[in-house]
Amino acid sequence: MTKEESMFGMRVLRKFKGPASHLISLQDQQNRHFVAIAFYDRYRNHPAITDSLEGLMEFLECPVAKGITPLHAHDSEKAGFIYETGKSKSVAEMIRQASDLGLKPGPRAGLQLIVEVAQILRGAVRIAEEYAICSHGGLTPWRIMVRPDGKLQVIGFAIPQVEVLDFSQNPNNVPSEDSFRYVPPERMSQYSPEDISSDLFALALIGFEAMTTRPVYDGSASIIQESASRADVSLKLNQALMDGVLDRNTHDFLDRALRLHSEDRFQSVDEMIKEGKRLLGFSQLQGMSLFEMVGKTDIQIVRKSQELQVVEEATSMFSRSALQDEDEKQDKIASLTDKIRQTAPKEEIEKEIIPEAAQISTPPPSSPTDLLRLLRESHSNISVSSPVNERSMKALQTENAAEKEAPPQKPNPNASLMSALRASISSSAQELAAVQDKKG
Repeated sequence: MTKEESMFGMRVLRKFKGPASHLISLQDQQNRHFVAIAFYDRYRNHPAITDSLEGLMEFLECPVAKGITPLHAHDSEKAGFIYETGKSKSVAEMIRQASDLGLKPGPRAGLQLIVEVAQILRGAVRIAEEYAICSHGGLTPWRIMVRPDGKLQVIGFAIPQVEVLDFSQNPNNVPSEDSFRYVPPERMSQYSPEDISSDLFALALIGFEAMTTRPVYDGSASIIQESASRADVSLKLNQALMDGVLDRNTHDFLDRALRLHSEDRFQSVDEMIKEGKRLLGFSQLQGMSLFEMVGKTDIQIVRKSQELQVVEEATSMFSRSALQDEDEKQDKIASLTDKIRQTAPKEEIEKEIIPEAAQISTPPPSSPTDLLRLLRESHSNISVSSPVNERSMKALQTENAAEKEAPPQKPNPNASLMSALRASISSSAQELAAVQDKKG
């Protein structure tokens, strides 16, 4: 953004486009952080978010449920629902960042997300039943916020997917692809009731995305709509199992949560939580934790053409255009990595890569040598689409062995951090070339 923007009497930090609404990060004059769900103009007078909510405001403003963020303010004229979340970002934004970085979080992060959100929903529905609310009704990655410490909170409780309601009443009102990606099959029909099982279905779809950074339903809006109506998930789950992205236990867990008929799914939210915790207790469970995923996605790969504060596409991997240029995006990431390894000029590196401090509660490094090691570890954890050949892997192993055996050297306090990083990368490149020459 070229100039500072304000909405709802607060400063806009960034906007993130979602289905039917923008998710807007806000900051007030006391430096408190809020998130607003601001519906697009065509939905502002929709009865599902106006008249239907009048009797629910008492619960929305004071849900008394752990993990459900209370409604701080409601702007009926602008169809804005504002929540005081503290510093946080949506799960949709985190998945987008993980995809841009080429990360594959794996089953652990997704299972932790599913279990924690399921516990939040269980407590909320028990209280909301007094107001005849049986489910969240619109759970998507834009309605789950994650804090820097990995803790989750749910917003938008009882605020439905108005665009899907319109479609169920009139098939000519076709919404965007993202609107259908998290829809339980019963929501596609205006005559089928929903309960917490519907939320758990949507949560399992979100959990799979957190594991793989790819949606279960993909393609055009019509293809996704048809797949969502049939709960057609088997092909995607089986492919992830064959590719080694999912283990058999996680595959079976998701398969049960994503059955077409609610009676074939987990019989209760308690049963789903118990099974999720059992899987998380397996020592052989693969993947990074949700906390690690949050930390790693704080490193941004920024394209020169991308404006940081406003993201006009819902997600980089879900939009119409992004599905077509996914290969091109991955090529750019691989090319950028090559530039770093070849010690590109400092000015170019700073334009291409902007590291943000990961908000993780770890003690500060005790010396420049420790800081350099942290940077190397952070760099080595960024995976890209280009495969690593056998020579490259052996060269990296040679570098790690040399670091362990070499005696510690006195750091040069006058050397800049960028110079140290460039020197480290240059050393790695020389060792790689030496190994290749020797093997060749």
